[in-house]
This record gives sequence, structure tokens and C-alpha cells, in this order.
Amino acid sequence: MKDSKSALDKLQGEHDTLKKGQLTDEDIEKRVTERLTIVDHARALKEDLDPTGKAIVDVQKEAIEAVDSEFDLKDKSPEYVEAVFDAFYAKREKKGIKSAKKAGENAGLGNDEKSVSEESRNKFLADSKYAWMDVLGIPRPDGKEVQ
Repeated sequence: MKDSKSALDKLQGEHDTLKKGQLTDEDIEKRVTERLTIVDHARALKEDLDPTGKAIVDVQKEAIEAVDSEFDLKDKSPEYVEAVFDAFYAKREKKGIKSAKKAGENAGLGNDEKSVSEESRNKFLADSKYAWMDVLGIPRPDGKEVQ
């Protein structure tokens, strides 16, 4: 009888331990919501991001590298990566930037600011040349489509 009581106590202890580690519906919903938020923010920095099968920190690294390919994330802690990711996203949101690539350019990250500024200006002027045609729905003579 004593052996069965100790066996029952042992099994009850194992059950309690396992139950403590089990996620509740609220825990699962919280984790899913957090992941979706991070993926949405990452896609704002890298439009063609595919998070399938990737850890959150890897998704964040990929988004950071899309904005600034020279940013060194090697051997950085997940907390560091998260902070940089949050800063890149906040910078993008503050400037109201639509294009992920422009987020890095406008922040002056990893690029020579003069060449970025000059390149951006030239692109703007080239795109503006036929902007009136875009508004009226007339095809551009240069063959570019409205973005």
C-alpha cells in the first residue's frame, strides 16, 4: 500500500510539473499576436520577407539587413537585435516612409548620404517628369508603370 501511495505521489508530481509548462489559450494567443506584430513590422522594412520556419530574432535580422546590408549583427544578443529592429522600424514610422529600401536611405544607414541624396533626387526628378501622365492614366513613353 505504501509503495502504491509513493508511486501515486510521484506520478502526481510529474503531472503537476508538466501542467506548469503547458501553455494556456491566453498564452498561445499572446505569443501569436506578438509574432504577427513583429512579422508585420519586419515586412514594413522588407516587403518580400518570408517568416515561415524562422525564429523571431532571425526575422528581425533579415529585416535589418534588408535596410542596411552592412549592419553587423554577427554574435549580437537577441536583445540587441530587437533594439536595433525597433529603432529601424520607429525611424521608418516617424518619417512615414512607404518603401522599405527608403527607410535605410532616409536614415542615412550604411550609405554615403551624399550619394543617397543625389540618387534619390535624380530618381524623383525622373519619376516626376511623367507624373501628370500617371494621374490621367496615360501610358508613359519611357514604359515605366506607376508604382
